[in-house]
Amino acid sequence: ANANFDRSVKVFDLQTPYDTFKFGVLYVGPNQTKEEEILSNSFGSIDYEKFVKSIGKMMPVGECIKRRFYLSGINEAESGKFVVVWSDELTQVVYHVATLMPTSNLNKKKPIGNDFVLIVFCDSENEYNPSIFAGQFNLVHIVVTPLGNQQYRVSVHSMRLCSTVPPSSSSS
Repeated sequence: ANANFDRSVKVFDLQTPYDTFKFGVLYVGPNQTKEEEILSNSFGSIDYEKFVKSIGKMMPVGECIKRRFYLSGINEAESGKFVVVWSDELTQVVYHVATLMPTSNLNKKKPIGNDFVLIVFCDSENEYNPSIFAGQFNLVHIVVTPLGNQQYRVSVHSMRLCSTVPPSSSSS
């Protein structure tokens, strides 16, 4: 009984006092239509970089670990030196940003392929096809397409329901 109590206390201590979420972020460059091309991106356009800065704060992984920030398995060796995070008093979000990760496609696919939601910044003139990046758990793809003049088209693709929410344009 004492061993069960000790194990329960250790597991309880690992529970976070806030809601945690993780999202994958992919950059699709001009004329990119294959997963390998998308995962090999180590940077994106100026619009993409502005977008990444707008969704959270870029922090060194080591600093996040010191602050006990929810990282969903991210570590420097596999995921790179920086991570994008967002938080308030009730919620912590970690973004698995492919362009911040080392260029090994397998290392990028592992965390991003396990995210339920992918945010895809599409700088390609071709329409993004969600089947290009098919992870085991990627259920929703939110596709952000720049239209110019700080306007974006946002479309949502649900993999399970096979339906698409019509795009809307808004200024940011």
